[in-house]
Amino acid sequence: MYDFGMAGPQKKKQAREEKNDEQSAFSSAANSEYSTITPMLDAAYARFHHPFKGLSIHCATDSEKFTDTFTEFCEKGLARKMVRELCDYADRYDPRWRSVLDRAAKKANINVADYLTEKKIV
Repeated sequence: MYDFGMAGPQKKKQAREEKNDEQSAFSSAANSEYSTITPMLDAAYARFHHPFKGLSIHCATDSEKFTDTFTEFCEKGLARKMVRELCDYADRYDPRWRSVLDRAAKKANINVADYLTEKKIV
């Protein structure tokens, strides 16, 4: 026997609910205290913490996997948080993190300066 799962409208509703859950997870991650990126050995490796899946994504900072993950997280609303984290790592620990940030930001097509300045509400 075949199990065809849910019917069309039910399947669409479930997909919509999962998307809302993922959006909520990324939104809360943007405002949370925990780090999205964990720096590792000599600015050569980093670990991303996926807020929705609960996974750690370990990758070399000069790899496509790093820039693709950075771009994905930026598109989901974590750009400001990740830019600030990488700038903080560059200031506190190792200046090579700045070049890692510049390379990832270029691939993600974002301007780092836009995320470092606070916008004041008048």
